Amino acid sequence: LGGALPSAMARHCRAALVLACTCRLAVAQIYTFEKMPLPEPKSLHTLYAFYVYSHQDAPERTLGQPFVKFAGLQSTASEGADNEKVANYEGIQLSILPYRNFWTLISPDKFCSVDEDVTAGKAVSANKLLTQKDPTQQDVDVNLYSHTVKFGSSMDQQLPVHSTGVYILVFSNCGDFNSGEVSGSIIVKNSYGFLPGNEYHKMPFYGWLSLVYGTMAMVWMGLSLRYWRGLFYIQYC
Repeated sequence: LGGALPSAMARHCRAALVLACTCRLAVAQIYTFEKMPLPEPKSLHTLYAFYVYSHQDAPERTLGQPFVKFAGLQSTASEGADNEKVANYEGIQLSILPYRNFWTLISPDKFCSVDEDVTAGKAVSANKLLTQKDPTQQDVDVNLYSHTVKFGSSMDQQLPVHSTGVYILVFSNCGDFNSGEVSGSIIVKNSYGFLPGNEYHKMPFYGWLSLVYGTMAMVWMGLSLRYWRGLFYIQYC
């Protein structure tokens, strides 16, 4: 019995150490779609906020250029849908754009492009997310990163992010079809890893806090080992 109690305590301490080491890995800027219904036609939804440092502003730059990755995104139509229409449907988009410029880029009165916008040079094609930018500007010039989610196939797309800020995830459907659902993930990675920009500077605090907790745990373990007989017999009170 004398060796059993210290052994059990050691196992608990190792488990706590593993949990502490994996906590940082569990925090990531990943938004996952699991059979999410499509938005109503001619509508958009804001879903999430990503916190990104540009490469030059990042506190660490060990992992290169920050990026957004649209991974495994695919639309699935409901039973009975028009297969020909679904095969060519490109009205569903997922985009990230700066929070500070959201209402500058997105007009609440008109955020879906039409043929007239294509003719005027304001959009590349109809039935896509329309932003209020100069016709000479590209999406990347206003820090807009978009991905069209198609039916029946998925193609990963990775785009570098060039500006520091909070980015809003927008889920839009600028077509006239919504009988389906979307699955896949959107991943945003900073130059130092997956930790959100607003959490990075908390790491020293959490580090010192972990040190305090570790010290207290060692003191507790030492006292428990010293007085284990009393702790054992108290269970029979």
